Amino acid sequence: MIPHSSPTIEEDDIEAVEKSLRDKKLASGEISSLFANKLKTFFNSKKAILTPSGTMAIVHALNLLNLGKKDEVIIPAYVCDSVAKAVIMSGATPMVVDVNRDDYNISYEDTLEKISNRTKAIILPHIFGNPVQDIKAFLKLGIPIIEDIAQSIGGLFEGKRLGSFGDMSICSFYATKMITTGEGGALIVNSNRLIEEIDVEKNYFKMPDFQSSLGLNQLKKIDVLINRRRYIAKQYIEELETVPNIRIPNLNEDCIYYRFIIEVEKDLDKSIKQLNTLGIKVERYTDIVLNYLKLDINDYPNTKKAVHRVLSIPIYPSLSDENVQYIIKCIKNVIGGVR
Repeated sequence: MIPHSSPTIEEDDIEAVEKSLRDKKLASGEISSLFANKLKTFFNSKKAILTPSGTMAIVHALNLLNLGKKDEVIIPAYVCDSVAKAVIMSGATPMVVDVNRDDYNISYEDTLEKISNRTKAIILPHIFGNPVQDIKAFLKLGIPIIEDIAQSIGGLFEGKRLGSFGDMSICSFYATKMITTGEGGALIVNSNRLIEEIDVEKNYFKMPDFQSSLGLNQLKKIDVLINRRRYIAKQYIEELETVPNIRIPNLNEDCIYYRFIIEVEKDLDKSIKQLNTLGIKVERYTDIVLNYLKLDINDYPNTKKAVHRVLSIPIYPSLSDENVQYIIKCIKNVIGGVR
């Protein structure tokens, strides 16, 4: 079975972790401090704080804003449910808005309709590694912006690093993310005002040095990892864009393809079963905030279309060229009816 997603662990990654273990650097120490500092430099930020996960990075970000239960945080409907969980864990209330029809990123127009005097923050995920096109308009709203770059670490928008636009940004280093430490995340702080809110003595999370050694090594080669994803995506686009029953979303040229998604016009569930039978693991994006919060999907028409049509197919740096061609062949046959 070709996995839907898989960590990319190469020999130099193994050597980096092995060196940390041989040097008996197991607990949090100089390597973890170096990793945090490298992240700070990478994003040209004021501070980088390691966290247990991307979810906890959101919680810490919202805690810096000192929110209460009556305060609302705007989040998109088409994003993983951990974002809503983090808002609730912080003591605030999630306010859910729809996404764009063309790229599935948070809708600026729907956000404007949902903003009130209770709105204290907006979380902007760059979904699937595709930059939010309206990010500059969001920044002009005068509301704290938290970029969710769990799926877009290393990406750029108009030449500027994703994660450096907002007041804060959050990273995830889960096993299958753009870079990994196995588990873990980071909070990136760009605002001088919010730096003053940080209790430097507070134990946010002590990432072990051997985990940080893996993150450090992967951060060094993030451009190589992204280029491989773009190379695979280019093949998918060239081969699938004219196939019947398939629509490829209108993604920005800066997209780094954490996921490669296609819209299947009909028989999505049947196609998933057939592709799985052929040894290709594909997935629908269904663990979203609407389900967790038990909201009516009919109130979010673009999210509804995405849930019922979007299919995510394998894309990761360690995916072989041979498997890429096999995936293309099977999708053409199963979804497009091309023999």
